[in-house]
Amino acid sequence: LQILREEKIDVVSLRTLLEHARARRPFGRPTVVITIDDDYANAFRIAAPLLREYRFPAAFFVYVQDIAKSPEEGLSWEDIDRIRSEGFEIQNHSYSHTAFHVQVGSESEAEYRGRVAREIESSRRILETRLPGNQIYAFAYPMGLNSPSLRRELEQAGYALLLTTNGKPVDLHAPFTGTLDRFTIQSYYPGYRDAEHMIRDQIGLSRSTEASPVAQSEKPTAVH
Repeated sequence: LQILREEKIDVVSLRTLLEHARARRPFGRPTVVITIDDDYANAFRIAAPLLREYRFPAAFFVYVQDIAKSPEEGLSWEDIDRIRSEGFEIQNHSYSHTAFHVQVGSESEAEYRGRVAREIESSRRILETRLPGNQIYAFAYPMGLNSPSLRRELEQAGYALLLTTNGKPVDLHAPFTGTLDRFTIQSYYPGYRDAEHMIRDQIGLSRSTEASPVAQSEKPTAVH
């Protein structure tokens, strides 16, 4: 977060980026969106307060299966309600955070269709029921795993935005496809000595392509 401030990079909300992408309207300054995936309790209890301190917006993508009933058990609905009240976005990261981009050999077509429906439709209903007024319009693929058929399923289910982990800057000059690629910032990743090394490299790449990157974190430590 301090690097973004030092580099004078604007941080905007995911919804703001979606609006710009649809309109093919680039930002006037280097700009980033922060997203955080998974149900790690410290993403909500440590990262969120830091983001609030820096006054940076962010979108948290959660999967509903492991949301606990109380804070003592891990990430809880209470945590989600709190950060949502602070202005952070809550979006969908599936029901179980498992790979469902392709049918596995042991399941029938009907079983696979049911599994996909649970991951992309049942999960959204649970989130929107439990969080009244919270529109679920974006879906982050678990582990970044996706396929053309899954993309079509998500589009037909009404998702306006799909997020990968393909590590590419967002080209706001190009026609909007409904999919945005994200960089991954982690405490350790092959080829990088640390998270700071990763983010500085990604900032350089984004500036060289004159596009707007989407930074995402699969691990909450990457937010720091």
